[in-house]
Amino acid sequence: MKVAIFFGSKSDKDTMKKAADVLKEFGIEYKAFILSAHRAGALLHETVKKVEEEGFEVIIAVTSENKPEETAEPTAESGEKKDE
Repeated sequence: MKVAIFFGSKSDKDTMKKAADVLKEFGIEYKAFILSAHRAGALLHETVKKVEEEGFEVIIAVTSENKPEETAEPTAESGEKKDE
């Protein structure tokens, strides 16, 4: 099993370290990413697609600003083209 851990800023590192420690304890492969949904939304979406293609089966994500809807889909406000 492969797990991707996403967090929005370095300030979330301590919180996500706990998840990483549990994964290590069980010998589960993981990769951590620091990507801000509101500052780098396109890169976040691209990276999520990439980890899915690479066979990651679980994604753990945290948002320090409590705005999960920002990762749901690109919007015209963020400068990204939205499929209709």
